Amino acid sequence: MNTEGGADPQRTNCSGGVSLPSSQCAPDQVQVGSAGYSNTTFHFIQALTSLYDSNSPQRINWLWWPMGSWTDTPLAEPRYGALSSDGWGSLLQHQPVPPPNDPSLGLDGIGTNNCQQQFCQQSQLLTTTQSNDVIVVVAETSGGTNITSVTDNNGLTFTERISYTSQTEVSGGFGGNQTLWEYYAIAPSPLNSDNITVVGDKCCYSVLGMQTFAISGANTVNVFDPNPSIPATVSCPGTGCGNCTANFRQGTCSAFIQTSTIDFVVASTAINDAGPCGPSYPNGQAPGFTNITNQNGRFEVDYTITTTSQTTVEFDCNGTDAMAIVVDAIASG
Repeated sequence: MNTEGGADPQRTNCSGGVSLPSSQCAPDQVQVGSAGYSNTTFHFIQALTSLYDSNSPQRINWLWWPMGSWTDTPLAEPRYGALSSDGWGSLLQHQPVPPPNDPSLGLDGIGTNNCQQQFCQQSQLLTTTQSNDVIVVVAETSGGTNITSVTDNNGLTFTERISYTSQTEVSGGFGGNQTLWEYYAIAPSPLNSDNITVVGDKCCYSVLGMQTFAISGANTVNVFDPNPSIPATVSCPGTGCGNCTANFRQGTCSAFIQTSTIDFVVASTAINDAGPCGPSYPNGQAPGFTNITNQNGRFEVDYTITTTSQTTVEFDCNGTDAMAIVVDAIASG
């Protein structure tokens, strides 16, 4: 801030230019002298500091450079000037800057089931360590059930990202009408056992599963990779997905995306009452992905993190009755 505009007329006029402080002048004014160039008062400096601190969505960093060792400024401590213990620079009320978050894109927490029955109104407890995480909720419903709300204890606002219903009828299990849902929210501060709940509009085991997780280092303004291939949705088996059948462990069902940024890629799979994607049980091994959950033989979530932009990401699910796959990508910050 360039303050070489001359002394504040309020200061010189109230005292007639004599040595300050003066009982005729405001006690909080910036003093005259070789450091008294400022045309402002302490009130202005404090107001500007508060506005910078509270600016949203991004705090404005500031550095006041008040004066050094100009000894002819009244009441100035020779070495530290306005930054001395009783100087105006030390009297400013300001918001401390917290240590920065770990900027790397990664998993910052996985929800644990808070629901004691196999199928019920689903809720999970989620604990995180970072501020400004992207909180993702993936759920699966059947029988035409719609999700009516996603709520939590911390007042987060969950926004629906996508819902996708399998278009392929599969014999047995729950048929071809399972729907995958994805919601997201931004958590400005770390969560401690936050109870996140998904509620459907029909009773009796219509919410087949849910999974919450937190992503640190993500872009909280433009959350998702803008590439038009994202999110990718496919119904299985089918021409766009492939043929995978649990009974004969044959074939692979796949979904593809093309990224534009470095991304946290999430693959959600609706399963027709069978094992996980990949050869292992209970958690499968989809090539290049890490498993987050496989619930009730109906529902699976896996993830991977890309290391470069402009990457083709393929999710392959084999050895099970996959019905639908949704692949989405959260962009790095």
